[in-house]
Amino acid sequence: MRRHTHTYFIASLVTLLLLVPLARPGAAESPSPLERRFHTFGNGLGLYHVKVKEATNFTLSATVWVGSVDEDQRTNGGVSHLVEHILFHQPDMPEEAFNAQIRSRGGTYNARTSRDYTRYHVTLPRRHLTLGQAWLHKVLVHDRLVTDRLEDEKEIVNRENGWSPPTWWRQLGNFIDPKYLALPGFWTRQFGLREYDEPVGGTYEVARRLTASQLDAHYRAYYYPENMVLLYVGPHDLEEVVAVTGATFGSVAPTGRKPNLRFPLQDRSPGPYFAHKLPQIFSDPDYQIAIGQVLTGLHFSSRSEMSLYYFVMKELLEERFRYGEGKAYSVLGYFDYYRGAGYLQFELEASRETYWAQLKEIKKLVWGDLGDHLSRADYERYKTILLERVTSSRALEDVHGRVWAAIYQHPLHRPSPEETDIAGPWRSLSHDDFLEWARSWRTDTAPLLQLSMPGVPFPYAHLVIFVLFLAIGTQWAQSLLRRPYPREPISLITRVPFRLAGWVHLGLVCAVVACVYFHVSRVSAYGGLFFSRVDLLAIVGPYLRWVFDGILIGFGIVMGGTVIPREVLATDGSLVVTMRSPVFCRIPLADIERVEPVSGWAAWKHILKLKALPVYPWFFRGLIIHRRSGRSLVLHTQDDHDLREFLSSRVLTYPEVAVRKAARTTRSRTRLRKPVPGA
Repeated sequence: MRRHTHTYFIASLVTLLLLVPLARPGAAESPSPLERRFHTFGNGLGLYHVKVKEATNFTLSATVWVGSVDEDQRTNGGVSHLVEHILFHQPDMPEEAFNAQIRSRGGTYNARTSRDYTRYHVTLPRRHLTLGQAWLHKVLVHDRLVTDRLEDEKEIVNRENGWSPPTWWRQLGNFIDPKYLALPGFWTRQFGLREYDEPVGGTYEVARRLTASQLDAHYRAYYYPENMVLLYVGPHDLEEVVAVTGATFGSVAPTGRKPNLRFPLQDRSPGPYFAHKLPQIFSDPDYQIAIGQVLTGLHFSSRSEMSLYYFVMKELLEERFRYGEGKAYSVLGYFDYYRGAGYLQFELEASRETYWAQLKEIKKLVWGDLGDHLSRADYERYKTILLERVTSSRALEDVHGRVWAAIYQHPLHRPSPEETDIAGPWRSLSHDDFLEWARSWRTDTAPLLQLSMPGVPFPYAHLVIFVLFLAIGTQWAQSLLRRPYPREPISLITRVPFRLAGWVHLGLVCAVVACVYFHVSRVSAYGGLFFSRVDLLAIVGPYLRWVFDGILIGFGIVMGGTVIPREVLATDGSLVVTMRSPVFCRIPLADIERVEPVSGWAAWKHILKLKALPVYPWFFRGLIIHRRSGRSLVLHTQDDHDLREFLSSRVLTYPEVAVRKAARTTRSRTRLRKPVPGA
């Protein structure tokens, strides 16, 4: 998104304002009603016109009905956003000189790419109408896209999105926790609209590979007059605007294609949504309540009632819980929907001492019968306040935003001029009619509740639960791997072959264990998605996740330890290899036929031939222990020579190598130990 704003001389502006005489009380006349009209050009392009008589500037916007939902995130994700940037490049002049035409005349311009639209607008003083509309026409209409600076524009997009080439650390993180493990988002779970959960700008991996041919194909597919709409807000008459835009926008050749429309979802019932957020580590717990409704089937004809309902509910919550009883510090409202489906949510920062009592009261107000809480006098007061706010707000940005919202929310993007006035139906909507509409609407919605608070008196109980079940998981894994330990005198214990290779191996083991953990954990998370359908399960669910993660991580630590190079223990009667390993444990000396030293590529050859386990990536030397029964195995420690000498002094012989007696083995090299009583 581009954000270019003209720099004003603040000192000069303040001086001029001080010189303007103040109006006498009663001298100001009530503003004239906004004139709303519509015009269709011969090529199918529509123009909405809103006249603000007293305005000194004008705003002209062009909306193209294309966005991220029209992209394939695997092949051209982010192409809509990149096309938005490229369109400002002109074949006959540099981009800076082209944009300076607006900035040098005190104007502003901007562009925005969203999920299902891309919008461009320009604001200028009224005398520059011809220049402004011609400039916007050159932005949108191209015979050929100018892509000679495509790579530079990609870098600008990267900075906008905070993207950078992935580091080795991020690549390792993507290997351990790959993106395909991401849980489905809100729009996917509730409505099956996966494309609305995708990032609007795509991803760095896909966007950086976009080519000029992909941009041109996307532009030709969606940038045509039947798929656009113009909106003018300013002091000019419709005839004057049509006269100047007809020679530019109106002269674009029609294509005969239909606009890119996305109709409201049909026959889709909303499902409840519950969530519970626990306090983060080393942070104070939050006590917040987010409550509202999940909705589907919202018709354009109900937008006025819906806007009034949103305002009334927010004012009720403010007066009841913030100012009246002082139980909430703030009330925020969110209303987001696409294709007639979405959610309405009110977020309250609640009081810790009366959290549950306050939650009970809020549920009654938001989910119960509104008539028990909204009196006729309060309703008329709220409606008057909202009407006054809307009718008195005549700034170009505000008027443009309200009218454009009506155009966007209409299923065909072609409402009548009267339908763009959101305040019109409010004047005739009585208290009884409003309550009847609210009751009917609430019966077709599902509850939404998100709590951010500890579910038990101790705020960090989930951390205690995690540590407890981490220990349980560790003990459980060890009990599965436990083998009878030899109660024989210990004669030799080798060291662990760490050093550089050992640390590399340890890191690989940790990465693999973490990768397995994320995969198994995501499977459990997918299985727990139904928790968001039940209020009580949503509160218990996060604690169960900590229980499962504790057991899983404890089990993973123990299982990962079985493939890490461990000590080899030799006793008078057996060889204990990789203690507590599920593959190798105690090998009686009588079962060992011979020991064969190997090095170099021969070690790899024997490993592949025997399929010996465990296989360590740095095996270029070691000992092959041939058994009379069972599979042979390969060992490598820092004490291969000592281990070989010890075994030769007992029962072993080596092919083509003379048997070395134990008397030749020095005490300093064999590291023989005294028998350990009771070992």
